[in-house]
Parts: sequence; structure tokens; C-alpha cells
Amino acid sequence: MATSPGTPELRAQLGEQSLQELELSKVLELVVPFTVTDRAADALRRLRPLDDAQELEAVHSAIDEILALRSRGEDLPIERTDDPEHLLNRAEIAGAYLSANELLSVLELLGASRRLAHFIRERQELLPHVAAFGAELADLRLLERHIRDAIDPTGSVRDDASSELRSIRASIADVSARLRSKLRRIVQRLGDEELLQDEFYTQRDGRLVVPLKVEYKRALPGIIHGISQTGATVFFEPSEVFELNNELAELRSAEEREIIRILQSLTAEVGSHAPSIRAADAALTTLDSLRARALFAEHYRGRKPRIEPENIIELRNVFHPLLVASKGFQRVVPLSVTFDRERRGYLVSGPNAGGKSIAIKTIGVSTAMALAGIFPLGEMVVSPVRIFAAIGDHQSIESNLSTFSSQLVRLREILQVCDDATLVIVDEICAGTDPSEGSALAAAIIDGILERGGFIVATTHQFVLKTYALSRPHLLNASMEFDTVRLEPTYRFLPGVPGNSYAFELAAALGLPQDVLDRARGYLGDSHAQIEESIHQLQELRKTMEERAAIAAREQFHAEQLRQQYEDKFQQFKAKYSQLLEAAQREADELIRRTKEELRQIRQNAELGSLDAARAELAALKERIERQVPTQRAEQAPQLAVGDYAELIATGQRGKVIEVTPKHITLEVGAVRLNVAPEKLRRAEQPAHQQSSRRNRPLKLDAPTQLDVRGMRVQEALRRLEQALNDAVLGGIGRFTVVHGTGSGQLRQAIHEYLQTHPLVASYRVGQAGQNDWGTTYIELR
Repeated sequence: MATSPGTPELRAQLGEQSLQELELSKVLELVVPFTVTDRAADALRRLRPLDDAQELEAVHSAIDEILALRSRGEDLPIERTDDPEHLLNRAEIAGAYLSANELLSVLELLGASRRLAHFIRERQELLPHVAAFGAELADLRLLERHIRDAIDPTGSVRDDASSELRSIRASIADVSARLRSKLRRIVQRLGDEELLQDEFYTQRDGRLVVPLKVEYKRALPGIIHGISQTGATVFFEPSEVFELNNELAELRSAEEREIIRILQSLTAEVGSHAPSIRAADAALTTLDSLRARALFAEHYRGRKPRIEPENIIELRNVFHPLLVASKGFQRVVPLSVTFDRERRGYLVSGPNAGGKSIAIKTIGVSTAMALAGIFPLGEMVVSPVRIFAAIGDHQSIESNLSTFSSQLVRLREILQVCDDATLVIVDEICAGTDPSEGSALAAAIIDGILERGGFIVATTHQFVLKTYALSRPHLLNASMEFDTVRLEPTYRFLPGVPGNSYAFELAAALGLPQDVLDRARGYLGDSHAQIEESIHQLQELRKTMEERAAIAAREQFHAEQLRQQYEDKFQQFKAKYSQLLEAAQREADELIRRTKEELRQIRQNAELGSLDAARAELAALKERIERQVPTQRAEQAPQLAVGDYAELIATGQRGKVIEVTPKHITLEVGAVRLNVAPEKLRRAEQPAHQQSSRRNRPLKLDAPTQLDVRGMRVQEALRRLEQALNDAVLGGIGRFTVVHGTGSGQLRQAIHEYLQTHPLVASYRVGQAGQNDWGTTYIELR
């Protein structure tokens, strides 16, 4: 915020007077009931706008965190405690002592501080700004323990507060018991002699006495400590109990001295921690205040304002809190307006009782609330500004100032302190004097405020000022909407459009004679009437455009809702599709796993020489696969002809079509023929030798495990080796041997180079010369 001219005292005085006129104090009273402690209530009443954007953002963020905490079903555990300041002041005096109950009050404050600090510490990540405001919450457990160990919850000093006190109280109990025993015997004796008024003993001046009949007061040795109101009884201490009563009195005095010593010790300990306790109480008060502001926002639908460093004030559908408190949201019209570099001021015109004053007060008090750390009742963007107002009747009998003169004094002072971080609010600017001169003064004052960089909003009835606003680039007309049919205000704020006073319409509605109205219009002149009519037409045009915009906004909102609904349904469909796809993939993976396992068993049977059994098992496996694989829709079955190649959907095995019927297709997969329903197949390309894979090649039940290429040319040997490797993999063979001989070594080298890049070969090694297999290569298949 820039440094403004004028004295700080004048700025402070004007600021305080302006806040009073904007009725900020009444708004603060709406927040007070949400506090727990009286200190927080008093602190809220003293709230004023802040001029530090970072401090303000921290306050708003802390309130927002408390609201979020409450939305989760939790709340800051603020406890009711008493103001400790007067106790701490006494505790800091050497030799002074607090009573037991006063020390319990300090204990309650310490406990409340510690428990709140613990609550916040456990939620540090959720409440970072709240934690910062609660950083001074004290955790003085040792002091708490000392007070609790010495004083019980009823406010009595405990017997074990010190060994000396325990000893004294034990002696008191012993002497009291002996004294009461002796008195019971005296009462019984004197009662038998009918010397007592009543047969009991009581206490007077800290000593135990008996109620002796007045006529016998000199019949016995002892001391009279008092007489009853009737005069019939004296309270008599027999000489027989003098010594015990004296001893008891001495013990009571010793007890009192020891209690005072204990209280002085505890008080001194409190005094030594007084700064920490004060800081903890201040933190408690601040958190109580922040929580109250959060509850206010919750109750009155407050919204966190956005703080901007650039000078801007923007209100979007903001309600006046005092109107909402008295009338409710349904009967209050919100206000929207923006102040920025291009829109620095507004001249608000319109009929009397149309809501002009409430509108500018809404702007002022909402800005003050946002800057004081209270959420306004609507969306706001605001930068720190000083708020100066001239609202209401400022006439002064003592100063001999009229309403007009007193407003001029206020405006003069505002001009002295105005700068580029100022919001000025004026009701009926320069009214109460000659309209021409008043309008000229008003225009000059508004020019002065705008030239100093300030924002201004002022109300007026002056026709000249409406035209003046049109000539200023950063000053806009504004008006309060008026229903010309029902002749009543709607209280809607219309920036950019000047307002009519509707004096003639209201006069006609109130029954003023028509001839008088016609004559009045004649005095006014045609040009003025034409301008007023133009303003009216402009207002009607704006109203029509706003209605159309509202319809378009509703339609857009409806379209967006439909789009969102379709998007949601599409996302649900995608999620369901993914789930089904994953389930199908898992089922297929399991089916493939079982198929491979059974193929392995078939291969083992085949290796044992039972080819017929293997083929039978393979046929049974085919039937199980056909039962488990989901059937595709008939229209998806491929159109296959004899000689085409097709692939089993379930296993990926590829074969040649050798027979086609309406119900099944015979597929030749290696040495096995399968009858398959058409919908369980998909068309496949004729397999290339170089692209064969284990999943797509036909099953070979008689695949060899060795190939002899000795004497062959390199190309022929590689072609034969390729076919043999394919058959071996199809047959489930894991190890394969190729015999190439020794010779010149060219054939061995060509085979090894071929194996290095073959996709089905995991590894290979050449035989050892010493083992007579130098001309052999051993291959591990994938």
C-alpha cells in the first residue's frame, strides 16, 4: 500500500469515523455470538481492516482451514477460560500470592492451551496456517503438575502439598479429637445439671464453646465469647478446655502460614512463566476469534476473498450482512461491481428509496469485512485499501455546520489523505445547495480523487453529474433498477447505465393532478425529457439483453450438464469394458496355461510311442476348448474356403482349411485334423517360415530331435535346419541336435551365424573334440 499524504492521526480518525458510518461494528456483533471466550468477543469488536496482504492471506487461509476441518466432522477444541491478565500481574509481584481458586483458573488456561496445541499438532498438514497462529500455545506441564499436586478440584490445598502441612494437619486432627471428646463429657455433665440451654457445643471466634444459660454464666470458671440475640444464652468456654483450644488455635495459625507459603511458591512459579502464559492466552484468543469467523462464514454463506496486490475491488453477487440477518437471503438482492484501472469510479443515480445508499454501503462494508479478515457474503477480489466515507447527516450545532458544510469538511479531509490505495464512498455528494454549484463542486472533488489514483462511488440526483460521468474515461454511471410498471424499486445495481429519478411517475401514482404534472414537464423542457426518455430506453434495452443472456446461460448450463452426464456414462462404460476385458484376458490366460500343460502331457505320451492315445487326448482337449471359449456372434464368422488358412481364436494355432460345411470347418493343424465351428475361427495369412511362432504353428507329434546335414550345400542345409527347428518347437521339444561334420568348417560357421539370430533359439554350443562330437552343435530352444 502506498504512503498517503496527510497526517497519520487524520487518516486514523477519518478511517474510524468511516467504519462507524458503514456500520462495521454492527457486522462484528453478528460474529461475536460464535466466540467461546469473552476475550475473543472483545478482540472481534476491535477488528479493523489490515493493510498487509500477506497477513491478510494468512488470516483468510486459517479460516478456510477451520471450515475444511468442520466439514470433516471435527472442530477446534476451544475451551472457556477466564482472563488471566490481572492474576499474572499480581503473580509478578514479589511476595504476593494467588488464592487456591485463582491458581485453579491458571491451571484451566494451561490445560486448555496444551490440549489445543496437541490437537493442532496432530493435524499439522491440514492446518498449517492455524498452527502458525497457535505457535505460542504453551505446554507448561510441570507447572500444571505442581498446581494440581497442591490444590484439589474444590479449591482446597491438599494435605500432601508439603510434609510440614501434612504434619500440622495431623496434629490438628489429634488435638481436635481430644478437645471434642472433653467437650462431649462437659456437655453431658452440665446437661445433667440443667445448666445448658441446649446439649451441644459450637464454635465462636475460632474456639469451641458450649451454650450456657445466662443465669449460670458466673457459676463456672471460663470465658464468655458471646451472647445470643435473645439474651438467654451465653457461649461459654470452660476453663477445662483452655489449653486444648489454645493449642488448636496455634496449630490453625501454623496451617495458615504454611498454606500461604505454598501459595506464594506456586504464585512465584506462575509469575516466572507469565510471558509464556500471556502469549498462550493471546494465541487462544486469536484462534477463538478465527473459529468464530469460520462459523460466521458457515452460517451466512461467507466466501473466502481473493487478495490481489494490484489495486482492484470486485464484488460478485455480494449480500449486505445486516440485511441478510434481518430479512434473510430470499428477500435481499446481491450486488456486483468492479473497480480497477479502467473503472475507477461510479456515480449512482436513481429514485429515492431505490437502494442507492444500501448499494454503496454494501460496497464499503464488504470491502472492510474482507480486509478485516471476515468472509464477505459473496465472491470478492480485493487489494488492501483505506476506506473513507461521507454518509449520513454530519451537521453540527456546536461547530455551526449545516449538512452541506459538514460534508464539504469531510471531503476536504479525504482529499488531504487520498492516494492510489483509497476507496471513497459518498452519499448524495454535494447535495443541499444550489444544484448547479453543487454539481460543479461534486465534479471537481471527484476529479481530485481520481487524479490521486483513488476509487470512488457516490450517489447523486443531479442531472448534470450524469452527463459529467459520460465525459470521464475512468468514471461510469450506475443506477438502481426501477420497475416502471409497478412503480417500485427492484434494488438491482446496474453499472454503466444512469438512472432516472422517476419523480413524475411517482407523483402521478401518489395522485398529483395531471395539469400540475403537465406544467411541471413544461418547466423541465423538451431536451431534459428526451434525455430522461433515452435513459429509460437504455435501461429497458439493458434489461432485455440481460434476460437474453440469462436464458443463454441457463441453456449453456443445461448443455454442460448433458455433456457431463454423457461423459460420466462414457467413463462408466469404459471402466466396465476394461473390467470385462481384464476378466476375459485372465480367463484366456488360464485356458492357454491349461492347454499348454495338456499339450505337454500329450507330447510325453507321444514320445512314449502312444500316438493314437495322444491323438485321442488332443481331440478331447479340442472339445473342452470349444466348450470354454466364448462363442462369437454368427455374423462375425469369417467366410473361409478350402485352401485358406485360419487361426483358432482360443489358442492361436494356425492351420489349413481342407473342408467347409455350414456347421463346421475342418482345419489341418500339423498331423491333426480338427472340426471347428466357423465362429471360433478367424482368417489368417499363409504362414511364412521366417515368421513362424510357437503360438501360430501346427502341432507336430512326430518331430525329430536331430538333423544330419553332412554333405549338403550351405543353403540346402539352412533350409532343412529351419524346417527341423520349426517342427521341433511345434512338437514341444526343448533340445535339438544338428550334425554338420568337421570338414572345412564353412558349414558349421554358417549354421552358427544362422542360430545367433534365430528367434526360436535360446542358446547353442558346439561339441568337444575330445568327446568325438566336434562335428555336432547342441541347441536349446525357447
